[in-house]
Amino acid sequence: MKYLSELIRDSGLSLSIGVVQTAYANGASTVFIQQELRVPVQCAKTGVKHLHHLAAEFDVGVYFEVCAVRCFFFLSSPLFFLS
Repeated sequence: MKYLSELIRDSGLSLSIGVVQTAYANGASTVFIQQELRVPVQCAKTGVKHLHHLAAEFDVGVYFEVCAVRCFFFLSSPLFFLS
């Protein structure tokens, strides 16, 4: 997450990045992502369908599910600019 957020910031592109977690997420990870990485965090109901829906609101969305699912959601335009 740190590498990805720095890559996007350093690119100079105007891309939104965000993290979506459930209420079961470790509170320390939420604080770290918000304060150290300066990436917004949203909370969703459990279930990938809820996480994915909120992650899709960002150009680059990352979501974590309690069952250890980790997924990066990219809109196609950021991939074009980052490649």
